[in-house]
This record gives sequence, C-alpha cells and structure tokens, in this order.
Amino acid sequence: KGGHTPLVELLLSRHAEVDLYDERGASALMYAAASGHAVALQVLCLFGASVECAQRDGITPLMAGATGGHVEAVQALVGNGADVNAGLANGATALMGATKGGHVGAVESLLAHGAKVDATMAGGLTALMAAAQGGHAHVIALLLAYGAQVRLRSVDGATALMRARANGHVEVAEQLVAAGAEGRRPVR
Repeated sequence: KGGHTPLVELLLSRHAEVDLYDERGASALMYAAASGHAVALQVLCLFGASVECAQRDGITPLMAGATGGHVEAVQALVGNGADVNAGLANGATALMGATKGGHVGAVESLLAHGAKVDATMAGGLTALMAAAQGGHAHVIALLLAYGAQVRLRSVDGATALMRARANGHVEVAEQLVAAGAEGRRPVR
C-alpha cells in the first residue's frame, strides 16, 4: 500500500505469502496497483503474485490501476499477463474505469494492448459513452482512433452524443458529430 519496495523485497525473500488477502479480498498486488506503486508491483509479480487476483467485488488489480490512472502500474500488470478485457459481473472493464476518469495514458495503454474499444456493460454503456458523459475530449479522440463506434446506443436509447449534450459538453458533442455521430451541430 505504501510502496515500500525494499521492505516488500525483504518480506518476500523471507517467504512471506505473496497472495495474502485482507477482509475485502484485496492482496498486496491490489494495493500496489491501486496506489500506483509500479516498482513494488513488479517485485510482487517476480515473486509469483497472481495478476488476476480479484477482490470479492470482482475488481482486479488492472481495473484498480486503470481507474486510478496509474499508467506504469497498468503497463506492469499487462506485461505480467493481466487480461485487459476482464470484466465485472456488470461488464465493466479496466478500459471503462480509465475512460470514466479521463485517464488518457491508461486508456492508451489498454487500447494498445488489445482492450475491446466497444465492449458494453450493463445497460449497453460503452467507454465512448462514459467519456462523452464526462467531457473527456482527449480520451474520445483516442477511442475514435481505435475504431469506437459513435452511433451505438445504450439500452435507454442514448448515444455518446446525447450524453455529451445532456451534460453540457458542447465541444465534445461537436467532436462526435465530426466523427459521424448523428445529430445536428449544437448551437452556441
């Protein structure tokens, strides 16, 4: 949790359990990922920590690192075999967490390693819709560059464009229209 790499190395070299879990089901690897301690994370992986060790709620270290925008942690986890498309029961993935937070670097890393750009979670929400709702123009540009579909609709019928407009993100709405989203240009 604190990223004390020398202490982590010492404990593991003395045969401390690498995949020990707390009451939430979180491991040391989970805490390292969520806190962005990439060096400690690498040490844990070298000692055999499971990169897919999900908490009781299903959140994986990759999801925690991506949601926090910790690019080096994301890269270390992916480099150690973490599944970029692992999802929660509702379909949420690491990409969606990074997108919702507007974390461009984490989004780029996940997409470069094969994250499904148009994966949907419960209700049909996509990463592009989440980015539009949050007004994250740079994330939207990345998602579009990786082929995100601008005309997809969630179960409630809303598109990314509708979500951008509903949240007052005029520039994002214009960006989506320029990319082929259906709808008139917003009036300024």
